[in-house]
Amino acid sequence: MHRFTWDMHYDPLPGGGGGGGRGGGGGGGAVPHRTYPGVNAPWVPPGAYSVRLTVNGKSQTQPIAVKMDPRVKITPEVQQIFTLTMQMESGAKNAAGAYKDARELVAKLKAKPQSAGNDALIKQVEDLAPAEAPTGGGGGGRGGRGGGGGGGGFGAPTEPPAPANLATVGSQMVGAAMGMQGSEMPPTAAQIQACSQQQTAYAGVMAKWAALKAKVNGGAAPAGRGGNRQ
Repeated sequence: MHRFTWDMHYDPLPGGGGGGGRGGGGGGGAVPHRTYPGVNAPWVPPGAYSVRLTVNGKSQTQPIAVKMDPRVKITPEVQQIFTLTMQMESGAKNAAGAYKDARELVAKLKAKPQSAGNDALIKQVEDLAPAEAPTGGGGGGRGGRGGGGGGGGFGAPTEPPAPANLATVGSQMVGAAMGMQGSEMPPTAAQIQACSQQQTAYAGVMAKWAALKAKVNGGAAPAGRGGNRQ
């Protein structure tokens, strides 16, 4: 009898590492060296979902329900785990989409005839969406209950957070959510504050992106991705 594992994490951010894709996974330990890989993304909240198994071009879909441990009472404080996680995940996805749009905009601007104004726009967009994200301050690991995100071991020096821009704010939001994924205890004050700080950083970055798009479009209202869809 074959066993399949469906990963019930959110999709990792594009280019953000983390193992495995979506759908059926490894054997859950049934086959040596084929255990399911870890994913650097939050768990989905309780709710109704569906899984699809495709074999030889034929697909079968099955509804499933993700439920909280029945021993855990879902209080308003515990519900904050799901609320904050969904807010961080939504913002991270929006930022990833905006980053992709910004890099496409850079390519279009570079294809235009050179001018001082065009060069200035390119610099502004690249400052907000650099081609390579800084390595510091990315999404943390599972994290403990006392802090806002994952990090090094005891005594390990903490890296300063990377500057908030379209290349970094998504991973920083996921990092803030990851610290709440290890248990069903209500979020700590530090974790709530970390999420609040990332919401503020996200709002600021997306406002800059909206302003830049309006500037490129000659003052027209921004279109497409990049709005604050919470």
